[in-house]
Amino acid sequence: MKKYDLVVIGGGPAGYHAAIESAKKNKKCIVIDEKTLGGTCLHLGCIPSKSLISSAGLLRNLKKAKDYGIILDKSFSPDLELMVSKKNKIVSNLEKGIFNQLKSHGVEFVQGRGEIQEIDRVRVKNNNSKNFDIYANNILIATGSRPRTLSSFPIDGDKVITSDHAVNLEKIPRRLLVVGGGYIGCELACFYNEIGSEVHIVEGLESLVTNLDSDISKFLEREFKKQKIKVRTKEFVSGIDIKNDDVLIHFENGEKLIVDKVLIAIGRSPNTEGIGLENVGVKVEKNGTILCDETMRTNVKNIYVAGDVVGKIMLAHVASYEGLIVSENISGIPAKIDYSLVPCGIFTYPEIGSVGLSEEDAISIGKNVKISRFDIRGLGKAHADRTIEGFVKIVSNAEDDSILGMHIVSSHAADLVHEGVAAMKGGIKTGELGTMIHSHPTLSEGIMFAALS
Repeated sequence: MKKYDLVVIGGGPAGYHAAIESAKKNKKCIVIDEKTLGGTCLHLGCIPSKSLISSAGLLRNLKKAKDYGIILDKSFSPDLELMVSKKNKIVSNLEKGIFNQLKSHGVEFVQGRGEIQEIDRVRVKNNNSKNFDIYANNILIATGSRPRTLSSFPIDGDKVITSDHAVNLEKIPRRLLVVGGGYIGCELACFYNEIGSEVHIVEGLESLVTNLDSDISKFLEREFKKQKIKVRTKEFVSGIDIKNDDVLIHFENGEKLIVDKVLIAIGRSPNTEGIGLENVGVKVEKNGTILCDETMRTNVKNIYVAGDVVGKIMLAHVASYEGLIVSENISGIPAKIDYSLVPCGIFTYPEIGSVGLSEEDAISIGKNVKISRFDIRGLGKAHADRTIEGFVKIVSNAEDDSILGMHIVSSHAADLVHEGVAAMKGGIKTGELGTMIHSHPTLSEGIMFAALS
């Protein structure tokens, strides 16, 4: 009988980070996944999309090569099939890296579907061999999520697709409608627009990326229009008709649109079916997410949860953090989750980085707000890089000058925002941030100048 300190069901960031961190604390761990290691982030999400977006970024710069004083003698064009092939190589190399990390820390991996039988027993179901049971002191459910779909718009993988398909297309669609103005929809709209598709994006709410500061939403919509991405907000798709090679879109306001493909990007649904939760009485919300406390423990004392199945913030780095919290608690180190300083990055053009409260959220909870702002076009480095679009916005408490939120639209914004995370974590005031010397010329000077404003 094999028994482990931690049995992890799911090989994504939440699962493999929890296993590695637990192994560092001398815990015997095994990861079960019916596919492989890396999860959605590595195979269908973060890494594939960023590889493709990086390719599109190079194409964008080649188009304006003359602005850099470079004359291109030969023509160039995007090759989506080649982009996807290069992306796949990157994914394969990173997957090998995760396997090596597990091996170096003594973490075992088994391919199969993990199903909880009892509070200390997990059955591994594998098509290539007989089922077998693994015994556990602790179980972590980290089974991730999948693209949310609508029964009225069935996914066929050809004309109506999800992000899973969008990162693996080999032919550039001439006309594309993106349904959903969140970060996934906006990133893929940006990518396909850059490589030559005529892109439309529709969002039922009043703005794109509506969960972020309204200044970011407004700026992104203006930039999309400059890039000739056709933005429709406060509109809904009422029907889709596929006619030969065309997809006819019906909007609720009576308007129609013909495209080649429709990308449904309306969020994600947790993978909690078929893993045996009902066998041990783990409580699940109506939307499929699993209930847990601040220690990531479910209502069953030795069963934990981390990653997208928690449903709090469906981001890979949050999943890794939740996995870390699990590893601490099963090792006897009391730890509680804190979602107050989670940065997010959206890899549109320009990039978006955000952490903490938006101006609207700060006001809604009764804060006396002070706004500090600086436009990126005021930076020498931005002009040298030919990327002058964007701003830095700091939301502060007017009473004590504490930083409540930092929001950046700029080249490399997803990297720059971590200065805000560090400042907020360390209790650094807005005025103090402005007195810290920043190297010149850098984009990070924008944070200093915003703080000084």
